[in-house]
Amino acid sequence: MIGWINLSVEDFITKTFGADAWNKILSESGVQYGWVSSCPYPDKVTYDLVITGARILGVTVQQALEAYGVFFVNYVTEQGYTKLLKTLGSNIVELLRNLNNLHLHLSNGQPAMSAPAFRVSDISASSCRLHYFSSRPALWPIVVGVLKGLAKEYLQYDITVELLQSRDDGADH
Repeated sequence: MIGWINLSVEDFITKTFGADAWNKILSESGVQYGWVSSCPYPDKVTYDLVITGARILGVTVQQALEAYGVFFVNYVTEQGYTKLLKTLGSNIVELLRNLNNLHLHLSNGQPAMSAPAFRVSDISASSCRLHYFSSRPALWPIVVGVLKGLAKEYLQYDITVELLQSRDDGADH
């Protein structure tokens, strides 16, 4: 993953749980600190931070990833991406349909970025189905958190996200 993600994980831990928690996570994970935002790092680095962090903080990895996803929306806002995020759409379906365009835009400046892909289907007045495709396993809770964060921050409403199927259930994505 690009260093920017690890920097955002650090920001999430220090702002939510404090510097002592971050230092303990770094120490116990064995991860070497000092990332450059635009440089790629092995996914294992990020996974080790998250798994160790969840254990130390007494939450499941899924809970940690979802909370990080919600936080990530605020993080990217603080990093100056407000205008870009506001262009994604005026409702949740528009926003979801534009996630691939957002990642395409971001990958232009980050050639090493391996972004997920999304597809929206089964749209009704009160729900839709989002298909999430990623080469990285087990990160779907981040998507749940990001969706909740985007809906709250940019659309001013709460949403419910339900996982219908995953690779663990035999789905292809």
